[in-house]
Amino acid sequence: MSKMIGNLSRAVFVILLCAGGATQAQQKLNQPSASYPNKTVRIIVGSSPGGGSDITARLVAQKLAELWGSSVVVENRSAGAVYGFEAIARATPDGYSMALVPSSGYSAAVLSIKVPFDIKKDIEPLAQLTSQPYVMVIHPSLPVGSVKELIAYAKSKPGVINYGSTGAGTASHLGMELLKSMIAVDVVHIPYKGAGPAYIGLISGEVQVFLGSAVSSMQHVKSGKMKALAVTTAERSKFLPDLPTISESGVPGFELSGWYGLALPPGVAPAIVRKIHQAVQHALRSPEIQAKLAATGSEVKLSASPAEFKNVTAREIDKWENFRKMSGIKF
Repeated sequence: MSKMIGNLSRAVFVILLCAGGATQAQQKLNQPSASYPNKTVRIIVGSSPGGGSDITARLVAQKLAELWGSSVVVENRSAGAVYGFEAIARATPDGYSMALVPSSGYSAAVLSIKVPFDIKKDIEPLAQLTSQPYVMVIHPSLPVGSVKELIAYAKSKPGVINYGSTGAGTASHLGMELLKSMIAVDVVHIPYKGAGPAYIGLISGEVQVFLGSAVSSMQHVKSGKMKALAVTTAERSKFLPDLPTISESGVPGFELSGWYGLALPPGVAPAIVRKIHQAVQHALRSPEIQAKLAATGSEVKLSASPAEFKNVTAREIDKWENFRKMSGIKF
């Protein structure tokens, strides 16, 4: 009888052990990140193929696909950054849709008269990817050699100097308007349809000042078609260490940083958010990606956590909200 009871006890123990193992396995399967991703992940880009945001998104998508062994595709929405934000704000919060968000998209969302989403509540920042400066370039005919001298010259000739932009609401436009609001100088805005026409306008002398990307601008500077005065970032660029910042050149506190990041719709499971962020960090540590981004004038900027990137976007929103109150600019 005792032998029978012992055999029964061992059988019960085995059953309980198996049941416990099955329970643990089921709990693991129930964790939202355990099987993520098990279908195609899309990165929405609010621009046409070929631009800086598109190039950055495709580099990251390719590396994530390699890491996960799953398809990651870039979906272009050429209507503009704000529409890319809108698409991700309305997406299902399952981690399979994210958006490439540029710094210029935040300023546009704050200053646009009608935006069908709340930039603070409907967009969940995930990870910063890059940082890149704009460069203040001028026509060689201007008799100045620094930002301080340019300001003095412009104040002595109010309304005479024109500055070009790639269009109303773009970084090249809002950056100059932000600068104007800080130094109270009268220069005239001439909008163009893109960077190419704006550079032509500067080279021809139709405009005398322009805030352009580092790569495109320095090509023209090296050829002698324009002069570079300063970078717009808070700190000097490691790619252009000899160029001072506008802040250290007579306008303390001025900063206009170009950057790209990734964002999700609100409500994605925290475990999936962590998994994506860790994968993005791993991807951006790739020497191959860093070299390709450097060729576009971008420096890899890893956020330690989604919360850190959220602080970056919050500062961007605050800056443009304050600018809107001071200037009254909306579009």
